Amino acid sequence: MIERPQIHFQNSRQAIRIHNELMDRGPRLLVQMMSPNGENMILTDALVDTGADITSFEESAIKKLGYQAHSKVKIRTAVGEELRGLYWVDLGIPQRGRAHRVLRVEVAGLGNFSKGQLPFGLIGRDVLRQGSLSYNGIGGEFHLDLLPKDAG
Repeated sequence: MIERPQIHFQNSRQAIRIHNELMDRGPRLLVQMMSPNGENMILTDALVDTGADITSFEESAIKKLGYQAHSKVKIRTAVGEELRGLYWVDLGIPQRGRAHRVLRVEVAGLGNFSKGQLPFGLIGRDVLRQGSLSYNGIGGEFHLDLLPKDAG
């Protein structure tokens, strides 16, 4: 079972600090999952997971924003295989010293982990290969810098 840190913050300055903090349980980002029309947004707690092929978020949060699955995918987890929905979702991913980078990402639905906290997700290699990830365990921080759309 995935253990999630309790994330509490009083203002946006603390939220920005959390973006680059190396939590006890791994590198985490506060990712914005946006509705298809861009009018609504859900803030999610996403673990950077270099072992995940595909980015995944709680299916209930994806559906709450109005997304519909376009197909299904078999997901292999520690407890076995599950058939989950695949969705094209707009994500706002925090960037060091810049505004969030918005990407349309094909994501797999996950079961529900949040229990009243922020919805949970995994940032997989499909997103990570679009930029640079630096991990400083001694300094207790990491940075995910996605390349601009026109970079190649």
